[in-house]
Amino acid sequence: MAADLEPEVHNSVTAARRIRRRLQALALGPEVVWPTYAGMWCGTDAPGLRPQTECAIRERRRPTLCVYAYEPTYTWESHLVDELGLDTRVELWTGVTHFLHQDDPERFNKVASAWFDANRR
Repeated sequence: MAADLEPEVHNSVTAARRIRRRLQALALGPEVVWPTYAGMWCGTDAPGLRPQTECAIRERRRPTLCVYAYEPTYTWESHLVDELGLDTRVELWTGVTHFLHQDDPERFNKVASAWFDANRR
């Protein structure tokens, strides 16, 4: 996880944020990290695995906003959502990381607020 936060990977993130995230990742003990990752990726019903993710997407019954910083995942979900005709907005943002709400808070707040306003029931 810490290697994923290296400057050459995420140049759009300020140096201070990169350092803080790296230190936070390195400070986590294996007793925290392993169960988290195991729960997401290990086991046949793990939600991080594409078949389980696809099942969850197919079961959506409410409007959904999805923002991706990783193009292949964005493309995969966009095609699936289009195929299923779901009320899901899928966006690809470049220059952000998994922490897009910190990387570009103005854009995040603008998009999220507009989406919530449009989907009030």
